[in-house]
Amino acid sequence: MTIGAEQISIKLSTAGLKVTQVDILSQRTPMAARVLEGKAPDEACALLPLLFSLCGNAQLQAGLMAFEEGLGLVVSPAHQGARDLLLCAEGVSEHTTRMLVDWPPLTLLDSDTATVRDLRAFLASFKHHIFQDGQNDRIGGAPMALNIDLLTSHVHAVEQKLKDSVFHVDLSSFLDFTSHDQFLNWLESSPTRPAQCLKYWMDEGYLKDTWPKANQLPAFDKDFINDKLDDDDADPFINHPTYQGNTCETGPYERQHHHPLIVDMMQKGSSSALRRFCAKLLDLAQLGKDMQTALANIVQDQELFHTKALHKGTGIVHAVRGQLCHRVWLDPEGQTIQRYRILAPTEWNFHPSGILKDILLDSDAQDIERLKHSARLAVMALDPCVGCDIVIEETD
Repeated sequence: MTIGAEQISIKLSTAGLKVTQVDILSQRTPMAARVLEGKAPDEACALLPLLFSLCGNAQLQAGLMAFEEGLGLVVSPAHQGARDLLLCAEGVSEHTTRMLVDWPPLTLLDSDTATVRDLRAFLASFKHHIFQDGQNDRIGGAPMALNIDLLTSHVHAVEQKLKDSVFHVDLSSFLDFTSHDQFLNWLESSPTRPAQCLKYWMDEGYLKDTWPKANQLPAFDKDFINDKLDDDDADPFINHPTYQGNTCETGPYERQHHHPLIVDMMQKGSSSALRRFCAKLLDLAQLGKDMQTALANIVQDQELFHTKALHKGTGIVHAVRGQLCHRVWLDPEGQTIQRYRILAPTEWNFHPSGILKDILLDSDAQDIERLKHSARLAVMALDPCVGCDIVIEETD
């Protein structure tokens, strides 16, 4: 069962030679979280990875955090390390799927489905070497059955797979890039599909436009989020969120826009789209390195701590697509969910009046197929996971 499908529909209305109207509709619904109300917390956590087609582990972790805060539980450093490792693994899986499967068809290249299939299966196996019986984590932390030697070997293998299929250099070397020229030299010399895709789009003129400036979503303030999601009429905010009256962008570019490479690209006048695709590469390399840090934390203390149960809780996770928030209310005994709300990255990145609308409005509409191609690239640049349907309607 999947009800949290991540898909947007874009309707571009054209008149003459320009796009005159942009309508963006997310197919997500606030009702997706409502199916969890009335259920026990453990039952809800078992359902979360099944309800959402993308970033199921991030959804589970946000739910676990919300329930644990509501029940007064603080998971051990070892369990937090395990969650961090699995979140990194999911991010690597999602990024590589887009770069090796979804990017190439928009060039003259074939998708590398075999590499992605093997890598995703490899990453999905991590939990089998962390938790007993290969189960998902659960509230307070599932029983562990760690195989550190095998996990260490797997993490090193992931780094090598990313080097071979995406970067053609060590992850640390790519993260050490500090100049636009270094990045362009990498594009010219790397034989990997992501590099070839970016070079093709640059040569074809798809990545030359300068986009309107977008506000980057700051780290969530819990009081702000709690006030918004606890409101009796929270749905308008969940559907079309703003921060201090502004639409915002969240995800890889939000996380990486202060990286020296991105800063230099901006100063050198690199296009907005190219910077965002570069940010995705930096994000992937960083996730690969962060797996080492998470792995070191798994060997720490596994003791569960208890604090005061608030019967309300908030879980905030930096998923690969951006900041994800779950807010839960429990009955006084903590046995039943009274209220469940989810604020997803999709609604920030594809706000009807957000950056995507600003990018596409007034676009050149002389070549309809090229316009569709440009719109699809803009969606890919803003979000590493969401699919889209694009309809173009010519008006008088």
